[in-house]
Amino acid sequence: MFLTQERLDYVKEAINGQHGSDLLLTELREFMKAEFDVNLYCFFCDGEGKSRRLLYLLNETDKCFFYEGPWNNRDLKKEAKIKDEFSRLCCKYDKYEAYKDPAAYFAIAEEFESDIRLELMNACKSSIESYLGTVEEVKLTNFSFDNVYIFYELDEHIKIHEEDGLSEDISERIFAILKKNDNYSVCKEKRVFFDSIQTLNEKYNGSLFNYLR
Repeated sequence: MFLTQERLDYVKEAINGQHGSDLLLTELREFMKAEFDVNLYCFFCDGEGKSRRLLYLLNETDKCFFYEGPWNNRDLKKEAKIKDEFSRLCCKYDKYEAYKDPAAYFAIAEEFESDIRLELMNACKSSIESYLGTVEEVKLTNFSFDNVYIFYELDEHIKIHEEDGLSEDISERIFAILKKNDNYSVCKEKRVFFDSIQTLNEKYNGSLFNYLR
């Protein structure tokens, strides 16, 4: 989602059980659980005028519940229910004046896990690089968001090291480094991808920028 550091810190505080004294947040959480069976962590009131938004933060799986169709459009029926409840709570607690009218804003589901994974990846990057520096078959490494790209020398090496188990060992080792420091349980799968310098040069003119586009 690309949260600011201040907002990401707030999300982590909410995960850790802080902000429980916020009665509006507590009631909104209860509503989200009863109505949709999802866990709401926190929300942010964002934007002005016609771009005013209520951003409500869920995990990645629960976020998908509020989008539909092949184009991943927002589920407007669910959105209307959330806006009605949030506006009711704003009136009840006399907060967020601009959000007391449900017609005055959008309600958009967002997730926080990718932001925490990115922060975790940045924190673990040096440890991962130190490990990969000991694997002579690895010729180039790139970190892009919460993904790790490993490049062998030739295309044929991708298959060779898939079969001899080296690629799986590398993936497991990187995943273990991340999981050891994963205080918020956001690392749920290995996000390590293998390619070759040969492909990078022949198809992308040696440019990682073009490769990752």
